[in-house]
Amino acid sequence: MHEPYAGEVFKDITSEELSKFRTLTTCWCCLPESPCIEQPKNDSISVYKMLERLVVHTPADRGRLRKYLGDFTQTPEGLPFRKLYTQHLELLRWPTVHLCTAEPNDLLEKLAVVGKDGRRYHYLMPAFYRLLSWLLVNGREFAVLIRTYGREGPHITEAVEAFLKGKHPTERPPSSTNLPIDPIVWRLKREEAEPNFSLYNDSTDFRESAITEPRRIYQTWSSWSGLVTVVDDFVYWQSHQYSYSAAKPVWFDPDDRNAHHILFDDNIRFDDDGTNGIDLLHLNGSKSQRITQTEAINWEGVYFVQADLLKIIRDPEYFIKNVVLCEEHLHVIQEKK
Repeated sequence: MHEPYAGEVFKDITSEELSKFRTLTTCWCCLPESPCIEQPKNDSISVYKMLERLVVHTPADRGRLRKYLGDFTQTPEGLPFRKLYTQHLELLRWPTVHLCTAEPNDLLEKLAVVGKDGRRYHYLMPAFYRLLSWLLVNGREFAVLIRTYGREGPHITEAVEAFLKGKHPTERPPSSTNLPIDPIVWRLKREEAEPNFSLYNDSTDFRESAITEPRRIYQTWSSWSGLVTVVDDFVYWQSHQYSYSAAKPVWFDPDDRNAHHILFDDNIRFDDDGTNGIDLLHLNGSKSQRITQTEAINWEGVYFVQADLLKIIRDPEYFIKNVVLCEEHLHVIQEKK
């Protein structure tokens, strides 16, 4: 089986780590009873974040974290969510009819993954393919940047390539599609000293080819088309205790009427501890200025969307609806200028 997160370590967490986790959760209680994607109380912390601090020290460790939390609903703490989990897992089941076709195994491995139960499940959410089809059908000029801290970029591009060839069982691309896929992996490095950002790719010399000015990075991304993988600087983020000021940079310019950047990420959190998966930066000329977390919240639904995994699974139109809303909100803002 082609691992969905190639290069990560899928080992169990150690007994020492598990003991520390159990100690921390001695007085653990669930707030609220139903799942939510926002911090329900100021002093609350998610199990994911608690374990992340204990387990993740390198990018490869994220696989260990995911492996443990993949069984969360089988633990006493996660048991109340077991029914919800199984309901959504069933929605991700690979269609039974398609399993009977003579599709080559290599294509199945690009589009699906095999669970512990031996069943196949969708690797990428069908809603993602639906978004690509919608953008293509409507003749949009667009680029989809796979912003990742991990190493799954190549697998994602392989899945999209299979989709474009019409190999997906439920999501079909429009006829005569032309979606460029950049085989080169781009990297965005962060530094304390100037230049704070460096965008480069694996095929060129880092020192000679790096783009360092925020405005130029923004313009470069705006000029791209198709599917491109950008690996963000996880080591920098992790070494700064997952602070928003060290996270994935999201540059925005409300005066730009030619390009609209929208980031979907399920790790966007405006918690009191200052941790967050994105760093919102306002472009002013060639410079960029970090805005506060309080100010950043005002741009939600315009330049970023806190992705709701359960809704994405249930609603194949999720990404399309949110892109439309972001565009409508930005239009209102720009018309007021």
